[in-house]
Amino acid sequence: MSFYANGSYTYDGKYTATASARTDASNYVTKSVRDKFSPFYSFGLRWNAKKEDFLANVNFLDRLSFRGAYGVTGNAAGKYNVMAVTVFSSQASTAETGNLPNGYLSGRDNDYLTWEKTYSTDLGVDFSMFKEKLFGAVDVYRRFSKDLMSSVQTSMVIQSTSSLSLNMGEVLNKGIEVTLGTNLNITKDLVWNGSLNFAYNYNEVLTYKYIATTAFSYIGSNSVMVEGKPTDRLFMIKIVGTTKDGYFVQESKDGTLTIANSSGNNFSSTSAGITPGLNPSEDNKIYYMGRTSAPYNAGFTNTFTFKGFTLMAVLTGKFGHKFTRSDEVMLYAAGNVNYSKTGLASLQPPSTVATDNTGNILPNLINQAMIGQQS
Repeated sequence: MSFYANGSYTYDGKYTATASARTDASNYVTKSVRDKFSPFYSFGLRWNAKKEDFLANVNFLDRLSFRGAYGVTGNAAGKYNVMAVTVFSSQASTAETGNLPNGYLSGRDNDYLTWEKTYSTDLGVDFSMFKEKLFGAVDVYRRFSKDLMSSVQTSMVIQSTSSLSLNMGEVLNKGIEVTLGTNLNITKDLVWNGSLNFAYNYNEVLTYKYIATTAFSYIGSNSVMVEGKPTDRLFMIKIVGTTKDGYFVQESKDGTLTIANSSGNNFSSTSAGITPGLNPSEDNKIYYMGRTSAPYNAGFTNTFTFKGFTLMAVLTGKFGHKFTRSDEVMLYAAGNVNYSKTGLASLQPPSTVATDNTGNILPNLINQAMIGQQS
């Protein structure tokens, strides 16, 4: 159920104010009827500075306006994999239970959830000069999201579950976007329209209470957020070579070398642990590489028109991010895990590492030839 209203007013062609309000109710959140409703709102101001007397005679300036907006939006957090009721599941009778019916709590209700909220602040300026020969816009923004869903470890004895989804996450986004354009009549029949744009985004997880217990949760996936890092963070381990038996040798930040010859020290394994309670970016075995989404984006669009014919050329670029090569994944029997490719060019067995290993050889026999396995 929702209610919505908006309005705007312009005075003297110079000053414009807008406002909107909305309230939504959801059964996915708290038991309290009052708290099921979450008010969202926004308001904005725009100043058409060109119409002011002190700019009226500035002939080269066609248009100049300033704008600002602030608002709150939300999302019903409980819609995502959270049960509205406690679920008791039965299981087969065993001798341990005296062959009596028994069961367990397979899902725990959570009636303390509230709305996920994002508080947005936007400031901008629009301008045009020399009869539209040069125009553009500059925007800066800040997005603060709070009460985001976050899994939190709980006591199995007290809560009957090892974790609960709570409104414990906070994420900050901020950035700038710049656009410059031009319309030029180069000749009587040739017209050039050009547009240059640039954008930068900063992203950081401010609060996230859940810390996974296995390295695989971070190396092979970015679904688990990490405090102090972007939501699209990329973690890797470092491979420096192989032993003569074909095992990868992993190097920690302090220079320690480890042979990946068992599930306990092979970080592609779901059972390989990290230091309990430690932020993975501080773990000695895990390297933070950067973001998988480009923080910097740029583009240059050109359109040429000549006697009814149009030619367009577009140049785009993304910078400052990291990605893993698809052929790199083929080197590993464990599947899609983010390993650093450092050292894979030669892969000589480090002399300081013992080679009397036991367990399954990694990579598998098919892939050993791809990395220069020694005989």
